[in-house]
Amino acid sequence: VPVTVAVTATTTTITNVTGSPLPYASLVRLRATVSSATGTPTGTATIYDGATAIGSCTLSAGTCDVTTATLATGTHTITATYAGDAGHAGSTSGTLTQTIETVATTTTLTSNVNPSVYRQTVRYTILVESTTGIPTGSVTVFAGGSSIGSCTLTAGSCSVTDGSCHFAVRDLTAGTHTFALDYAGTADFDASSATTTVTVDKAPTVLHLATAPASPLFGGSVAVTASVSTGDGHPVTAGTIRVVVADDQALVRKAFVVLLAGERSGLTIHEYSPASIKKAVVGTGAATKQQVQAMVARLLRLRHAPEPADAADGVACALTCVMS
Repeated sequence: VPVTVAVTATTTTITNVTGSPLPYASLVRLRATVSSATGTPTGTATIYDGATAIGSCTLSAGTCDVTTATLATGTHTITATYAGDAGHAGSTSGTLTQTIETVATTTTLTSNVNPSVYRQTVRYTILVESTTGIPTGSVTVFAGGSSIGSCTLTAGSCSVTDGSCHFAVRDLTAGTHTFALDYAGTADFDASSATTTVTVDKAPTVLHLATAPASPLFGGSVAVTASVSTGDGHPVTAGTIRVVVADDQALVRKAFVVLLAGERSGLTIHEYSPASIKKAVVGTGAATKQQVQAMVARLLRLRHAPEPADAADGVACALTCVMS
């Protein structure tokens, strides 16, 4: 005998456990609740964003949850559909509006060295942070009102809530520079900007002197060529080199007589540059006469520094020979 079993009508509702609005990339928890006049519905419910299924869940005591963090920025129409079971008919809920908002961001700049030296390559890191999600897009860098480059954000390695990018700058002039950072934002992340100050110090230089001929004869003419380079060998093409030529013939004659007397006496002649004497006695080739006098007195345990200063220079020359 055929038996007809009537199924009970059901009512499905959809609620948002986590609330609305929420910032982009937030975890959204949606709950389907199915009820009927008799018994407790079992089976599955599917939750939709418009016509797209977000996910399905199995009812427990008439309810189940679906979570997602992939809803795009904007307004979403959410519904839940119950498939029914042997004793309960299927049903579809009314609509729920879920709003996803853009996320505020902050932009910062760091460098591997600050202050740097002119012509030193500096690696800058731009970090765009947000409370949720990983910002994407690009950042443009301005210096003095002009763009000096841009970079595309990639996911940061230290945090799941940041994006970063890198750029290198070499030829900033010596002085203080203000960088302006402009993150344009995307459909999901708000734009942000920042300014930061970097300092570039003057590069150390090396003065090069060359003579032609290399070993000139006494009384002959000498061509002196002077050039300047940075510590890394880059030529310096601007600026002034001051050349001072001592033309004291009496001093030259005296020096010649001393050298000649020493040579005829069979003495070994040692020649030292002023810078090498200062470095040997004081420790720096840029020492002043007063520093040379003080160190001579200290090394020889004198109560007073030799006077005049030229006397201290002569003693310093002798000390250089002894210590060499």
